[in-house]
Amino acid sequence: YTIQTPFPSYYALLPCVGSALVIYGARGSQLRPLLANRVMAYLGRISYGIYIFHNFIYNPYHSSATHPVVRLINKLPIIAENLPLKIIFLYLITILVASISWFLIEKPVNRWKDRFSY
Repeated sequence: YTIQTPFPSYYALLPCVGSALVIYGARGSQLRPLLANRVMAYLGRISYGIYIFHNFIYNPYHSSATHPVVRLINKLPIIAENLPLKIIFLYLITILVASISWFLIEKPVNRWKDRFSY
């Protein structure tokens, strides 16, 4: 997969099918404890937020020097000069924003949904 790989297209099937096979194959296997632990359950719970917010964090980061995340990273020289640390930092920011979104938006909306469903 490169920047030239068209998306959406049939190329998106490979990661989707791979994920489905991992989930299906984990039933009753050694992978089950790994996929069922609290950290993985939490990441699954906030996964929609991660999916939504990664576009706002990663895409502008690569195309704009005035993006707030770029300015923050440039203020931290140890991160600015180290690509693996940049990637980890971007992941952590995405998880933080997705967590805040889950607690402040998704969780309350789900409670309202339960009240008004019949």
